[in-house]
Amino acid sequence: MLAAEATSPAAIDQLAEDVQRHSAMLQARTAVLCAAEAGREYATQAGGTSAVWLPVSAARAYAALGNAEQAKAATTEHYALRTVQAYSDRYDPAWAFGDQAGSHTNLAIARITNGELDAAADALAPVLDLPAEQRINGIMHSVRRVHQALTRAGHANDARDLIDGIEHFTHTPANALPR
Repeated sequence: MLAAEATSPAAIDQLAEDVQRHSAMLQARTAVLCAAEAGREYATQAGGTSAVWLPVSAARAYAALGNAEQAKAATTEHYALRTVQAYSDRYDPAWAFGDQAGSHTNLAIARITNGELDAAADALAPVLDLPAEQRINGIMHSVRRVHQALTRAGHANDARDLIDGIEHFTHTPANALPR
């Protein structure tokens, strides 16, 4: 009898809700740990701990509400922007155009998740301006992920110009094919 009650639709729904809430809290805790670790140096450079505290607080609030996606998005855009900034110096020995493009696509996806379509287009613009010889496989894949993020979030109609730009960009030149 207990097994039958445990598999009822209501029990399964409750279990799924509990798992989702637990998952959101776990992701928020992970975000807090990452922010604390990565933010120590950044907080000093940014002039205080509020640079880290605010996105972490937003992530915790969303997680407490059971919204794992918003919890991730609250911190993801912050770190994606930092990555774009880190790859902005072309004279840094660690700089690579592929990594820079990847950081821009990640920022675009974070902004799409937050519903910031114009900001996503701004983040992706430097990538869409790359010449054909730099449209390597990894960059093409990253740009396609932005397209998927737009369509999965239901923004295809609202971001028609961006979708068109991505589709034009991803007409695959020969050097972007896998080797």
